[in-house]
Amino acid sequence: MTTFLQKLARYKELSGMSREEIGQKLGVTGRYIGMIERGEKTVDESSAISLLLDLRISDASRNIVSKSPAEYITGARALLKRLREKKGLSVSELATAVGYSVPVYREIEEGRSNMSRKMAERVAKELGCDVTELLDGSDQPPSNGTHFGTFGETPPVNVPPGMKVKYVPLLSMAQCGMMGAYDDSAYTHDGFIAFNSEDAKAFAVKLAGDSMTPVFSPGDVAVIYPSKPPKNGGVVIAKLNEDNGSDVMVKLYQASGNNVILSSYNPAFPAITHPKTAFAWIYPVKSVTKVLE
Repeated sequence: MTTFLQKLARYKELSGMSREEIGQKLGVTGRYIGMIERGEKTVDESSAISLLLDLRISDASRNIVSKSPAEYITGARALLKRLREKKGLSVSELATAVGYSVPVYREIEEGRSNMSRKMAERVAKELGCDVTELLDGSDQPPSNGTHFGTFGETPPVNVPPGMKVKYVPLLSMAQCGMMGAYDDSAYTHDGFIAFNSEDAKAFAVKLAGDSMTPVFSPGDVAVIYPSKPPKNGGVVIAKLNEDNGSDVMVKLYQASGNNVILSSYNPAFPAITHPKTAFAWIYPVKSVTKVLE
């Protein structure tokens, strides 16, 4: 028989939710869910909470199936597969024809990676289609309300010699918190143009709240470098772990021994101090773009 802990682990895998979010779905606290996972609480398999979890797993499974990138009905990946099969080519044959390894191509067609314009041009030529058809759908997010483009594509922006420009994922504070930490699922979101990015995993976050006013305002966009360490006195985006509330915040960073002190530009918000172990992650903010109404 599947135990409650096995069900819980399966639901976390399918939904990507935190303990707090799962607890809300089941009518209990996130702390209670954590106590169950640690063996501090037990759940009768016939109880209401267990039956609710069965229903949630069923719902999550249907959502995962319907939204799987490999199952797009009208998107670019479905077209890619249909055109390849129409040509009578296997994954291996098409990958070889366009000069890419089989694993790299398979990751793209099955929805686990993104296609650059350079690769799209080679594949389009081989399959006899327009390159724009392969840069459509989920792989072509809007760039902050201006141009469209894939994350592998160079934005159509004129820049001075020596300056680099690219699209990075644009998230809300809530979306950022749902990631748990940086991962490639961010690339299913809208795009934001970043200049001279020094981090291949850079992403952007649309700020919310007024703790950093008047320097930053709600709606401003911060570019984040998840591969870089935070620096004392710098601005960071930080997420507390589940046991400490899972809050996501943009603050001024100061490390002091085993503690982290986070303060605000707005004097109405007092500084907060937590041990370093209280954080799921802390990433430095590279730049903030003011959004003018």
